Amino acid sequence: MKKAFLLLLFVQSVALAALQEPARIPLAGEWRFSLDRSDAGIAEGWFNRDLSDRIQLPGVLQAQGYGDEISVETPWVLSLYDRFWYLRDDYLAYTNAGNVKVPFVCQPPRHYLGAAWYQRDIEIPATWKDRRVVLLLERPRWESRVWIDDTPAGTNNLSWFSVNWKMGV
Repeated sequence: MKKAFLLLLFVQSVALAALQEPARIPLAGEWRFSLDRSDAGIAEGWFNRDLSDRIQLPGVLQAQGYGDEISVETPWVLSLYDRFWYLRDDYLAYTNAGNVKVPFVCQPPRHYLGAAWYQRDIEIPATWKDRRVVLLLERPRWESRVWIDDTPAGTNNLSWFSVNWKMGV
């Protein structure tokens, strides 16, 4: 009788766990996206309109074809070992548009420095009401801002660190 009772409790707890809402909502996949080259998105209310481009996350925008082609004029953030690398004989063959190679270990396929907007609709289960809900952004670069609908949820300037946003649900 004791074994049957324990087995019944185990089966009941497994069944209840299967009926509960998931503890996480995966955010990987396609997001709406736009480069904000003039950094006008906040003033123009981009948080309140649908963005037209698409991007896969996790991922890097330059690796997905966004940004500018690499050229001898590309404004790199870090200083190069040799600022005039493109004048050296061993790099002359790699200075033509569409075939530029720079002396970096990991040359990105495109170059972009500036604001970019990422947007995704997320359906929060009604059963999550009054629960603590957190949005985790893994290593956003330089600055991140979050809006829920058209309401700002906060700003963070800690680049290179994961950011947790407490969401009011």
